[in-house]
Amino acid sequence: MSSCDTCAWRINFTKGSPRWLILPGTEADRSAALQVRWQVYCEELGHSLAPCGDSYDQRANLCVVRTAEDQPVASLRIVGPEGRPFEIDRYVPIDDLLPKDSRPAEINRFCILRSFRSISSGVHLALFDFMIFLSRRESFSHFILASKPSIAPIYRYLGFEVVPGRSFAHAELGNQRHDLMLLELSRLPERYRDVGHPLGRFVGPRQLKLAQ
Repeated sequence: MSSCDTCAWRINFTKGSPRWLILPGTEADRSAALQVRWQVYCEELGHSLAPCGDSYDQRANLCVVRTAEDQPVASLRIVGPEGRPFEIDRYVPIDDLLPKDSRPAEINRFCILRSFRSISSGVHLALFDFMIFLSRRESFSHFILASKPSIAPIYRYLGFEVVPGRSFAHAELGNQRHDLMLLELSRLPERYRDVGHPLGRFVGPRQLKLAQ
C-alpha cells in the first residue's frame, strides 16, 4: 500500500509564492475529491458513479485541488502498484508493455470544474506537479491511463503515448471508447529537455519537500 497514511492529498492554491502547496489530506479532503468527481462525471456528463466512491478508491491516492478561498475545484485518483488490480486491468492487458521490475500506477477520474478548466487557472499544472511529486515519493516507473480520443491530445502534451490495439469500451463511463495511454517516467526529464518542453521545471532535478 502507499506510504501515505490517509491516501488523501490536497493542493492548496495560495495568494502568494509559491502559487500552490501539496499537503497531506484529511477525510474532508477525500470527501471533497469525491464531490468534485460527482459534479463533473455525474451532474455534468451524466455518468452513473457511486457518490461515496468505489473499491478502487479504498486503495487509491485521492487528491483535491482547493482555491485560495478553500473551494474544491478539481480532483484525480492514482492507484499505485500495491493497489492492483487497476480498473484498466478489467479491459486490456498491460503487463506485456512493462519491464518485469516496473512499478506502474494508474491515473483516472481526472476532473476539473468547468469554470476552472482554462489553462490560465493553473489547476492543470498543479495536478501535473502532484503527479510527479507522488511518482517520486512512491517510486513509480510508469503512469497508465485510459482516455477518450477527444482528450488524448492533452495527455500527449504531457508525454503520454497511445498504445495501438488497446482501445476498449469503458463500461463505467457510458461504454465510450477509450484508448490506453502510457508514460515512462524515467525518460521524461530527458524527453522534456530535448524539446525544451515548458513543463520541464516540474520534472528536472530538484529536491521535493512535502509542505508542512
